[in-house]
Amino acid sequence: MVQSGGASLLISANDAAGFKLGENIILCGLVLQILIFAFFVVIAGSWHARLARQPTAASSDIPWQKLMLMLYVCSMCITVRNVYRVIEYAMGQGGYLLTHEWPLYVFDFLLMVIMLAASVRWYDPNVSADRKRDVEFTRV
Repeated sequence: MVQSGGASLLISANDAAGFKLGENIILCGLVLQILIFAFFVVIAGSWHARLARQPTAASSDIPWQKLMLMLYVCSMCITVRNVYRVIEYAMGQGGYLLTHEWPLYVFDFLLMVIMLAASVRWYDPNVSADRKRDVEFTRV
């Protein structure tokens, strides 16, 4: 929402100051997106460590280690892509990343192909909500 707000300011800007304000808001939105996503990965890592330390009955039925590996690979690709987008946007319209095509293929297309390949490779169609659940719920 922050990025869309910045984009609407950018589109409706009548002067250079309004244009710059819109760009800065979009850039702040991109950085905020990276920070929120990093917080998500930290929480996932914490959950991963806790479950590895103290497995539950349900965790033995689900290939959660494989799914967490997929999450980490995909998260790394998304984070690198988001950092690329921040740098690309911060450089401006005349920046190297926008005036050359190869960075787009490497830092956008290739990373998303790696993410797709990881998702397809480690996807497990047998994971469902109908699986056996723990009878005893303990809080760590």
